[in-house]
Order: sequence, then structure tokens, then C-alpha cells
Amino acid sequence: MGSPRTSSKRRPSFAVRLKSFVRRHVFVFIILAAFIVVFAVARSRTATPRTTTDAHANAHANANANANANANANARSTTGASETHDTAKEKQKPSWRATTTRDEDERARSLETRTKTSEAARRRGVARDERRAPSDVVTSDEVLTSKEAMKEELERELEKLREAPRVKIAAPAFARAGELADDVIDPLKIKVVSMHKPRAYVYESFLADDEIEHVLELASKSGMHKSGVVDSATGGSTTSTIRTSTGTYIGKAHDKVIRRIENRIALWSQIPATHGESLQVLHYDVGQQYKAHFDYFFHESGKKNNRIATVLLYLSDVDEGGETVFPKTDVPLFRDNSTFSECGNTGRAIKGKRGDALLFWSMTPGGELDSGSSHAGCPVIKGEKWTATKWMHVNPVGSRDADAHNIFYEGGPEETDDCKDNNKGCHDWAAAGECDRNPGYMRVQCPMSCRICVGGWRDGSYEKPPSRE
Repeated sequence: MGSPRTSSKRRPSFAVRLKSFVRRHVFVFIILAAFIVVFAVARSRTATPRTTTDAHANAHANANANANANANANARSTTGASETHDTAKEKQKPSWRATTTRDEDERARSLETRTKTSEAARRRGVARDERRAPSDVVTSDEVLTSKEAMKEELERELEKLREAPRVKIAAPAFARAGELADDVIDPLKIKVVSMHKPRAYVYESFLADDEIEHVLELASKSGMHKSGVVDSATGGSTTSTIRTSTGTYIGKAHDKVIRRIENRIALWSQIPATHGESLQVLHYDVGQQYKAHFDYFFHESGKKNNRIATVLLYLSDVDEGGETVFPKTDVPLFRDNSTFSECGNTGRAIKGKRGDALLFWSMTPGGELDSGSSHAGCPVIKGEKWTATKWMHVNPVGSRDADAHNIFYEGGPEETDDCKDNNKGCHDWAAAGECDRNPGYMRVQCPMSCRICVGGWRDGSYEKPPSRE
């Protein structure tokens, strides 16, 4: 038997395989062609300035070649016209080597220009540095010295301001012309004792020595009597163990000196002199005092034109004790308590010096009685104490409008069925800080005022709240 016949697959030709390859990669070729086109366009745009430069160089070379050709034609008169023409044409053809040389020359000139420009700029910078004075270079030590000099200059300016004459404050409209010509108010002498409950301020050196001596002389002539207090029920005068001093009264506008003092009080407090009572002079010996009390009235007739503010004039120095203290206030944190007596350390206190004056308000700005204005004259421990008191009212004393007192009641909590106080005094007690001082009673009897419960809210108005009735 013969061997089996072997079958073989015929291999496609090169053309067929190339066609198949192109068909399979047609998109690749299209993308490649587009990339080449874009690259060529970008390259041609970038080379445009160089092409322009080369054209100018070629034109210049052609002009030189033409000139040389003309010169050769004139020199070689024996040569034929065809030879002269061929030589000129040959001269006009720029070789690739000449073009390359011109490009290199252009690049060399450009580089040389940039180098010269940079060198000129560097020289200008050096020249500026050379012109700068050595003092223009500031060191850290010089900065510190400059700051110290500036600080010293500011301190000198402040010292000049302190030594400058004080600006005089014009007299109020209610003062008669010429009466306060020699009296001014110096704000730098006014010190804050309390900004709220109560509002209280001290004016240092409010009185001159001759004025103090005049007041003391008038008091001694009038005769000193045991001081009384106002009966809270009837409004009449009575004696009490809470006040053990002696005193006397000096009538309003008694003389020129008293009138000048009263007008100065009016200027400081901005309460007209017609609203003030007569000046009361008080004397305290060792052990005598005036325990905590309010200056405003509680009887009905007194409420019609109540006391709004008090000015206490200090007519002497006290060796020890005798402070004026507001016991419902907190003692300042950074005060040296060793300079005050035991009584003086029960609240914010003033150890007034001879000639000083204390102004405090018995009412809030809206006209309500300020429970924080409770104050006391501490017992004199050593020495003696002389003071003069000027009480001022809401309206002029003895005028037809003496009972005109409109009160603006500040907003606050309002009673509801689920939250209410059990005592009408809760509001004033809470305002005086009794919720913290006496929580056992206040939390039970005054839950609304102490904010133990949440009731309603009442906006401020001139109508008296039911809880104040």
C-alpha cells in the first residue's frame, strides 16, 4: 500500500496579509495621521518668525550676490554673456551651509543681547545697593530700640495730656448765670463704687477747705441735736437706736457758699437744686453709727414725691471705722480688706476723705425703688466723723407737681397658676440677692422670683404688675 496523502493549508500572499492588517488597524492609522497633521501645523506656526528672519537674510544675500555679479561682469569683459549670466545665477543660489551659518549667527546675537540685558540689570541693582545708606539696613536690635523710643515718646505725650488744663463743663440750664463761673466738674476725679444696685460714685476733693470750714461753722452755731429717723408708717420724725448721731439742718440757699455747693451738686447729679431738701450736717463720736436703711419713703404721702438720689459730703477724716457701706452688694475681689473695719467688709464700702462726696441713686433708671441702695454708716472706732447730706426728690420740693411720679416697671417673670410667689416682697428680695443668701426660705416662698419654676413673662411698662400690688 502507498503512504497516506498529506494535506497542507495554502499560505495567503503578502498583499492579502497587508490588506488584512490595514483593515484591522485602520483606526490606528487615522489617529496617527491626525496627530502628525496637528504636529506639523503647530511646528509650522512656531517656525514662522524664524522663516521670516531667514527670508530677510536670503534677500540680503541675494542683493550682495547681484552686486558681486555686476562687478564680475564689468571686470570680465572678454567673457560671454551666457557665462556671466550663469555665474550670476550660481552666485544667487544660497547653499544649505550658508543658511546654517546665518542661523547660528542670529542665535549668537540673540544670546549676546540677552546677556547684555541681564548684566545691565545686575549693575543697576548693585548701583542701588551702593547708593543705600548703611543705616537703611535694620537689625533686630535697632527694631527693639525703635520700639522703646516710640514707647517713651507716647509716655511723654500722655504726661503732657495729664498736665494740660481741664476742660470746663458748662453749667446746667437751671443754674442762674454767673453762679457757677468758678465751679467745674472734673471727670477724672469721679470713681465708680457700683454700676448696678445701686448706682454709686465718689467724687474726690468735691469741696474746698474754706467751704468745709464754713459748713462746720454754721452747724456749730445752729446747735447739734440727736438725729431722728422717718417713721415708715406716718412719715413723721422719731428717734431710733439704729441712728445714734447728732445733727442739724442748714436751710436751702442759706448764703452764697451754701448756694454754690448746692449748685455744684446739681451740676454733678443733673438734678435741679429745687428738687433738694435742706442740707443736714451730722456728727458721729466713737461708737456712734447709722445702721442699714433706705433713704426713700415707705409711707403713702412720701411715695408721691419720693427721694431719688443722695449726695453725702465728707467734712472730716476718720482715723478708723466710719465707712459708708452697701451691705446688699458683694465685697470687691481685689480689695485690701485689712484697711476696712468689720462693718466695712460686709459689702462695697467707701472710706471717704475730707472734701470727698458720694452720690448714689435710690431708684432705678425707670423710677422703681432700688433695694440695693440700702446703706449704713459704720461705727466710728477711732476719731470722729462729720458729714453733710443732701437728699433729692423726683420732682421739685413743695411744687404743684410734687405727686407726679411715673414709674416704668422693668420686665420680668409673671405669675401663672403653676408658678407664683407667696409673698409680695419676693421681687425685691430676689433682686437684692436673697435667693442665694437665704435659699431655704426663698426657694419655698419665692419660687418664681428665684427662677425655681418657669412661669410667664411680662414686658416692661408703666402699668404696675399685679405681683407688686
